[in-house]
Amino acid sequence: MRKPSGIAFLVTICASLMLMIAMACAGGDEEATTAPAATAVPEVVATAVPEVVSDADKTHIERYLDSPGYNPDWGQPKTGGTFVFGSNRDTTKFNPSTIGGCYAHGCWSELAYNSLFRIDPWVGDIEALEGDVAESWAMSGDGKTLEVTIREGVTFYTNPHLPAEVADKVNGDSFTCEDAVATFDRMAKPPKHEEPLMRTTRAMIPHYDSTTCPDGEKGLTFVLHFDPPKARTMSSLGRGLAMLDKDWIEWLHGHEENIMNTDVPNNFLWQSGTGAFVPDSINVGTNANWVKNENYWRDGLPLLDKYENVVLRDATARFTALATGNIHFYGEGSYGFTSGQAEQAMRDFPEEIKINPQKNMWARVLYFNSAKPPFDDWRVREAVHLALDREEWRMFRQVVAGTSIIEGTNMAYSMPPNTYFSATDEEISNWAGWKQPKDDDIAEANRLLDEVWGEGVREPIQCLAPATQVSDVDGCLFVIDQLKKHLNWEVASDFLDTTPVYDKRSQNNYTLTVGSGSVSTITGDPDDEYMRAYHRDFTPTTYGDREAVLALHKENPEGMQKLEDMINAQSAEMDKAKRRTMVREMEDYLRTEIHGWHTMLGWTNIFPSWRTEVKGYQGYDLFSFTKGAMWERVWLGE
Repeated sequence: MRKPSGIAFLVTICASLMLMIAMACAGGDEEATTAPAATAVPEVVATAVPEVVSDADKTHIERYLDSPGYNPDWGQPKTGGTFVFGSNRDTTKFNPSTIGGCYAHGCWSELAYNSLFRIDPWVGDIEALEGDVAESWAMSGDGKTLEVTIREGVTFYTNPHLPAEVADKVNGDSFTCEDAVATFDRMAKPPKHEEPLMRTTRAMIPHYDSTTCPDGEKGLTFVLHFDPPKARTMSSLGRGLAMLDKDWIEWLHGHEENIMNTDVPNNFLWQSGTGAFVPDSINVGTNANWVKNENYWRDGLPLLDKYENVVLRDATARFTALATGNIHFYGEGSYGFTSGQAEQAMRDFPEEIKINPQKNMWARVLYFNSAKPPFDDWRVREAVHLALDREEWRMFRQVVAGTSIIEGTNMAYSMPPNTYFSATDEEISNWAGWKQPKDDDIAEANRLLDEVWGEGVREPIQCLAPATQVSDVDGCLFVIDQLKKHLNWEVASDFLDTTPVYDKRSQNNYTLTVGSGSVSTITGDPDDEYMRAYHRDFTPTTYGDREAVLALHKENPEGMQKLEDMINAQSAEMDKAKRRTMVREMEDYLRTEIHGWHTMLGWTNIFPSWRTEVKGYQGYDLFSFTKGAMWERVWLGE
């Protein structure tokens, strides 16, 4: 509940002081007075003492209502109803790894699974961990072991769609130490065909060594072992690793391919977790449905009966559906409102649509294919970086509605802005590529290209983006305009349907593309970005990342080895202040010596938007991979 305001508190103090002063003045009157007559002592009447209800006796939703983040304007929770999420694309891949992200087919990983830890999403402090399936935990002084006690009664939901050979082993099974062992070992030591799928997840905690069961495989205590210790261990675990059943994992690994990515549409129905919702049905490309887990181990939750994801690729149609109440949520992150849509909603639908401007966990990034000409030459990458006018991008991204102005982007290079490890806006504004005016940077960019190709020669290239992804298209159009205006460089658009774009990116079949996948963070930790984007052991294939990094090693082997050593060193540093110094040195080295395989347009502010009848939903900075605990406490009001 909200606390009394400071003003109300001061008024109370002032009133009390005035009463005390008045009493003191009256008592100081020396004029003779008649002794007051004795008055009867009032009879002492026993008053009822309010019964104190301990947290242990409260329901789960009652405990949630005690959160300092609970908004009284939401009113009291209600049960029932169907929440409809509007998504701009679907997916046919449901391989469980981390919990988070509502991009393809809605929030599927946040609905079906629980993690060890979570945060209070109504508060939004991404550094304040609380237990999810973990009841208690203790980290050793040397940071090498984490002992976890599992909550009693955590069970896997009954999934009627599981094949018979695994259903009897998993449905209704309790989550115990053996399941924790299998979950973490799958992440660290997956079979060969799963290794590329788990590389990014493994980058969260690359120092994970093993899990042991001091009370036996069916016990509720397990110990995670790490070597070497790292400062980011707890923040990484807070991201949310989906807890899975040992027998389900063995069944999955009994196949020669990852059927959770290939066996469509059964893979959607085979999701097996301890979460609040159970997969029910799917029409690929149209909609997917989850129903309430009637035996959820948090009694009384979830509040919703059903969660439906509806695929609406056209942004205008999705906006109309939200404005008219046909969907409850428009889309997350870069699939959310554009600046223009946010302006329209604030102007035309203030009573129907709630907008929460906040910092995204991703930046808006221009990716160079450093494995192919012309961006296998650092001079060409640097020329583009210098030529872009980020101030024009900032103005384009602004939301202006009446007298209200909301910024849509932030200055940044690799770290999320205004976090512990990031450079300040003042520092960044003096770096090449960001400083104003742009004359010197543009002159140097043209000099570099003339050095590569000859004076005035510019080889034509293309900028790739999914046609339905407005923010990526906007980014490409901005780059096309900037390079023509500042470098006289013709860049054509390559705007395609979503699937061929993602295929081209993962197959390294592009020259330039705009997106957000490889510059991101969960908690502001440097490993989120550097391990995944520049370390050979952990780079995925989303944007041709691995090929790009290997190409940088080919171009500058000594420099890239030094960068990788710097990544490892800062990751192992336990002193936070020392680590910040190391991170800043690493960032400067990447920026001035390596000239990386992508450059920042800006760190994105997003406008997640939902209907005002949605209650219990709260936005906050960098929320994409930590907000999963929200869905079990969301309800539909008036």
